[in-house]
Amino acid sequence: MRHDLRNRHRRRTRAAGRTRRRFHLSDLCVGLAAAALLFGAVIPHLAYRLGNNGGNRTKCASNLRQIAMAAIIYAGADARNNGKFPRTRWDRDAAAAGPPALYTGTDSRQSFADPTGPDDPAVPRANDVTAALYLLFKTSDLTAEVFNCPASDAPRFDGDVAAHANWPGGPRHLSYSYSNPYPTPAAAAAGWKFDTTLGPDYPIAADMNYGDNPNGGPTRVRFDADRKSMASANSANHWFDGQQVAYVDAHVEWNSTAFCGAPRPGRN
Repeated sequence: MRHDLRNRHRRRTRAAGRTRRRFHLSDLCVGLAAAALLFGAVIPHLAYRLGNNGGNRTKCASNLRQIAMAAIIYAGADARNNGKFPRTRWDRDAAAAGPPALYTGTDSRQSFADPTGPDDPAVPRANDVTAALYLLFKTSDLTAEVFNCPASDAPRFDGDVAAHANWPGGPRHLSYSYSNPYPTPAAAAAGWKFDTTLGPDYPIAADMNYGDNPNGGPTRVRFDADRKSMASANSANHWFDGQQVAYVDAHVEWNSTAFCGAPRPGRN
């Protein structure tokens, strides 16, 4: 009797072992299938990113170099104002009171008219940075594609360039930012000028970022922040890895952080 019980116990144990082995094998097959599906979804995305990012950075650098060169040519022809880079109307008091304007006076044909005058009340406001960059577009031979980073989804502007004084649709057709050409009274008193006398380490244009936002931004991260935190300050044009930056001598550098340009005493 005890012999039969032992035999039945062995048979049950072997059957349970086979059941467990079959379960683990099928579970492994399901896991491998899921992994295959995951890799099938991720690898093409990574391949696209890695395969195109280098080419996009090169094209982006070329765009920014052309913008910087056009600004240098503009400054060279501006003998009356001692070779200033493009800018529209500067208001000293407004520069002291708050940040510069953006995307104002879009439907105006005039970039410099007095907004209080009867000729065109919808001209760009004083200290409008994007109007200054549009002025460069309007007065140079640059094409609309030059102002679109190839890695961004900004569509080409196909409208009448002369019919506007700022970028129609706000940032829709623009994926680059421009250095603020409007000094505060303190900067002006200290002799700062946005012209060709600036040193070669001063930036003039770069890939556009989102600015300060609830998740971070250029003024909300430290220069030694970790990569994840720094991504909140970088441009979305290149997967938040960094940005191309053009300097006033028209050279372009890739920067993995938003901290670039001329050093300031006592600041990193």
